[in-house]
Amino acid sequence: MESEREALLGFKKDLIHSGDILSSWGIEDDKRDCCKWEGVECSNITAHVIRLRLDFFRLVGNNISSSLLELHYLEYLDLSYNDFGGNVGSMKQLRHLSLVSSNFSGVIPPQLGNLSNLRTLDLSLNNLRSENLDWLSHLSLLSRLDLTGSNLSDTNWLHHILKLHSLEELLLSNSNIQDVLVTTSSVVDDDYLFVNSSSLFLSVINLSENNLTCSHAIEWLFRPDRLRELYLGGNKLKRLPASLGKFSKLETLNVSFNSLQGEITESNLTRLHRLKWLDLSSNSLTFHISPGWTPPFQLDYLSLSGSNTGPHFPKWIRTQSNVNSLDLSGNNISGELPKWFWSLSPSLRALNLSHNQISGTIPHFISSKLTSIDVSFNNFSGHIPLLHPNIETFQLSQNMFSGSISSICTTTTTLELFSLDLSNNQLTGEIPNCWEYIFYGSIPPEICNLTRIHVLDLSRNNFSGQIPHCFNSFTELLDKGTTNGQDLLSYYYYVESASVQWKGRESMYRKRTLRLLKLIDLSSNKLVGNIPEIISSLKGLISLNLSRNSLTGNINPDIGQMEVLEVLDLSRNQLSGTIPISMAQLHSLAVLDLANNNLSGKIPSSTQLQSFNEFSYAGNPKLCGPPLASCPGDKLIPDTTDQGKRNNKEIKDDEDDGGFILTRISFWKEVGISIVFGFIVGFWGFVGSLFVKRSWRIAYYNFWGRVGDWFYVTTIVFFRKLRRA
Repeated sequence: MESEREALLGFKKDLIHSGDILSSWGIEDDKRDCCKWEGVECSNITAHVIRLRLDFFRLVGNNISSSLLELHYLEYLDLSYNDFGGNVGSMKQLRHLSLVSSNFSGVIPPQLGNLSNLRTLDLSLNNLRSENLDWLSHLSLLSRLDLTGSNLSDTNWLHHILKLHSLEELLLSNSNIQDVLVTTSSVVDDDYLFVNSSSLFLSVINLSENNLTCSHAIEWLFRPDRLRELYLGGNKLKRLPASLGKFSKLETLNVSFNSLQGEITESNLTRLHRLKWLDLSSNSLTFHISPGWTPPFQLDYLSLSGSNTGPHFPKWIRTQSNVNSLDLSGNNISGELPKWFWSLSPSLRALNLSHNQISGTIPHFISSKLTSIDVSFNNFSGHIPLLHPNIETFQLSQNMFSGSISSICTTTTTLELFSLDLSNNQLTGEIPNCWEYIFYGSIPPEICNLTRIHVLDLSRNNFSGQIPHCFNSFTELLDKGTTNGQDLLSYYYYVESASVQWKGRESMYRKRTLRLLKLIDLSSNKLVGNIPEIISSLKGLISLNLSRNSLTGNINPDIGQMEVLEVLDLSRNQLSGTIPISMAQLHSLAVLDLANNNLSGKIPSSTQLQSFNEFSYAGNPKLCGPPLASCPGDKLIPDTTDQGKRNNKEIKDDEDDGGFILTRISFWKEVGISIVFGFIVGFWGFVGSLFVKRSWRIAYYNFWGRVGDWFYVTTIVFFRKLRRA
């Protein structure tokens, strides 16, 4: 369709993009078929453009181009993880709209209510707020709503959500929502009458990371026999939903990091036949389950961290033969583990038994699929078990392991280990020499496959070569918001705590705060070359430390788009050029160190950059401007405000009235110079002549000798007369 091709080209014209990201879009003969362009999908029947998926294309536009309004058959629009403003409220034919992390800010545009055909709406991870949600009532066909990260504190969110008959997935994580009092009368409006929860059919609800304290209102949102996934983690709930035992189709339940108290019995879990994911961690729950109980479910993920299942190891765990992640840390379990435990599940990948009182030994080569083991803070003894080549994290600290650690070197060279903690044990012998080749050479480009990484710390090693140009694959660092729900919690299922270099000192972070930290530290290595421009696209990065390397080139001119950056350390490199003007936009910056480089020019003027002292810029001889010395040719800029004019007039009057004073200062300055010059000439003329003429020198000394004798005799006579008197 020629008109649609022209519309897409018009859209491209209004964009800023890098490299060949839209190279398939063009006017050449071999590119005329827009249905073959990357990100474009057409109908097989009508040939109209029906889908436009440009997520992660790193596009920048002041607004969503009006050219897209010419795509009259467009049903699916995904511009996530780009940088857009504007409004799409006129594209009434849309069925699916996704604008995840697209740098939208301000009030959620009520024009979205015009998109009456929408089935899914995803505005998550933007800087949006809502004054009201009345526009939602026009989206009667909406089945999925994601406003994660928006500020809904000023809205009666539940009142509006209850009007969406077709809604199946509700995602309001980290949206600052509060408890809402719900009664039958409060949801009667415009012929909508909800007497009880059986009128609703939501199947996925995510209200994690909010300020909810009461589970009563939440129960209005679901029908127990339809609910599949429920995420309530990171709230202030004190009890589980009363109807929990009726969730016969529930597959995922996450209520971690709340204030839940009380007991968990078999009756709470006996009807959850389809449950695959259970996370009750970081609460104050106590389990009272009979030893012979057989659960009706087979879990893939189980986290009961911080619960009380002890003192004996829970026997019902033996029935979970499919579990791939098991966290029973801090459960008051004591004694030895049952013999069957180490062959519990062939698919077990992550195991956390830390902070218990478990004793006994650990067998060699537990499982070939285990990648993470944490048994720290227990009473385990015996030799260090042999490590399987697939192991990535092995935490054995605070136990009673003994003997040599040389067995660590007996594994194959394909060892994937990146974290090993053997501290506070009873180990003896020498440190094996097989570790002398773990940290050298260039940073491997494969590191960019760690797309969900939050903390990358390779500091104080011997890495050389250039910084990889693929850091934009770190999707968790591209967003200013925080990842929500199951994905984020599962990513840290094996991390209890970690020591991180933060703002110049080593700090320990626990699981809940660690997942909020986003940093890259490549300091104290031997890295060379330019700082990759792609690093500036990491808008979610909070700390960047590239100090003590041999990096060259300029500081990226678009570094100002890293708006949440709090720590920036580029010191002790060989960077040159000027400090980019955009750096003045880093309003969150609390730590800045650009010292000891070859930077030049004037420091950009901003409240933020001038708030740091001169040590942040020291060691750059060609750098000038506050807080350093003024730049050559700097002139005061006149203040044109009324107050400024009054101040200027007062200064002018002072200058006029003070003219005589300035004249006197000039006069006395000349007199002073004359006095000093006369003193120097007279003194050295007199003293010099004494050195030249010996007879003058003797006469001079005899004169002062007679003066001294006279003064001495006169003083003695005076005191004797005084004494007689």
